[in-house]
Amino acid sequence: MDHFIDIPDVEQATELASFFVDIVGESLQDEMLDYLDDDDVDGVVRCAIKNLPVVFASQEAIESTLNNMALLATKSEKNSDTLTSEFGAALANTSEEQYPETRLRVLTLLFNCFQPNDPKRYNIFSHIVSVANSTNQMDAILSTLEGDLTPWLKVWGVSEDKVTTLYKLIHSALKDTKNTTLSRSYLKKFLLAFQGKDQSVLDGLKADAVALIGETLLSNDLEVAPLFSLDAIKNIAGSPAYKVLESIYNGDFTAYSSIVSEHSTVAEELGIEKAMLDKRARIMAVAKAVEGRDTITFSELANTVAVQEDEVEAWVVDALCVGAIDATIDDMNNTIHITRVVNSKFDKQNWIDLEAALTQWRANVSSVLGTLHDVREAQNGGDGK
Repeated sequence: MDHFIDIPDVEQATELASFFVDIVGESLQDEMLDYLDDDDVDGVVRCAIKNLPVVFASQEAIESTLNNMALLATKSEKNSDTLTSEFGAALANTSEEQYPETRLRVLTLLFNCFQPNDPKRYNIFSHIVSVANSTNQMDAILSTLEGDLTPWLKVWGVSEDKVTTLYKLIHSALKDTKNTTLSRSYLKKFLLAFQGKDQSVLDGLKADAVALIGETLLSNDLEVAPLFSLDAIKNIAGSPAYKVLESIYNGDFTAYSSIVSEHSTVAEELGIEKAMLDKRARIMAVAKAVEGRDTITFSELANTVAVQEDEVEAWVVDALCVGAIDATIDDMNNTIHITRVVNSKFDKQNWIDLEAALTQWRANVSSVLGTLHDVREAQNGGDGK
C-alpha cells in the first residue's frame, strides 16, 4: 500500500477496506462494501479503527496503512474530531509490545497533520506521551518536553484542567525514566497552576506537595527556597514533610533530628532513604553554620552539625562537592576559610514576595491579552459586514 497516499480518498478507502478484509476475514467484507457503495470514507476509517486490535495482533507490515488512516481521518470534513480522537486512543491503548515504534511515529504524523494552533493537537500529544512512556521511548520526545509547552497550550485554548492533567502525565512519565530534574520541573508546573485556589482544592494536592519536597531534597538542587512560595506547599505547613523542608532550609540539624525522631516514617513519605535525607540535612547545616563567616574552626562546626571533630573535613568536602559552599580547608590550623554560601542572598521571604509579584504580573498580562482578543474579535466582526 506504499502508493496509497497519491490516490483519491475513495480509492484510498477501497485499498484500506481490502487490506482489513484480508487480515480480519470475510466477516468484515459486507460492512466495508456497504460503506464503499455509499462512498462513505469516514465509515471505512471508523470500521478500520474498530478492527485495529486484530490487525495489530497479525504482525503484518502496517505502518503505511496506519499513516493513511491518519491522513483520511484528518481530511474528513464532518468527522475529523471524532475520527482522530478514536484513532489516537486506539493507537495509545494497544498492548505496549505491539508495534511500539510504529505507533509513536504514526501518532507524531497525526499530530503534525494539524495546524500548530489546532486544539485537536492536545489529545494527540497526550497520547504521544502515554505511548512513549509505556514503551520506553521517552528519549524520542525529550527535546520537545525540554522546551516550553506553555505557548502550545495557550494557542490550543486548552482548559486549566487539561493543562494540569498533561503536566501530571509528563511528570509521571519522566519520573519513570529517572529524568529527575525535568520530572520535578513538571510537578512544580502542575502545582503552580493551583496558585490562589480554594482550600478544598489545595487539600487535594497534599500528596503532590509532599512528592515535590521529596524530589527536591533528593536532587542536587540546593535552592529549596522557591518551594515556600507555592500555595500547595504552604497548605501543608505543620506537616512532618514541611517541617523537614524548613529545618533543612534553615540549616538547623538539631531541629531536623528532632523531627525525624518524632516522625519515623517521614523519609519514606518523602520517597528518600533516611541516610540520604540525613546527608542533605547535614550538608545544609554546614552551609548555614559558615554563612556570614570568613573562617570557622573544626570544633565550632562539629558542635553545630552534631558530628565528631575528625568528621568535619569529610562533611565540608561533601558541601563543596554539591556546591553548597566555596571554601578552603586549613588542616594545619583546623580551620575552614569561606568564600561563598548558597542561599545567602535570596531567602524564603524573597521567593514568597517574588511569587506574589509574578502572580500579579500574570494577571495583568492575561487582562491585556483578553482586551486584545476582544479588540481583534470586534475588528474581525466589522470586516465581515
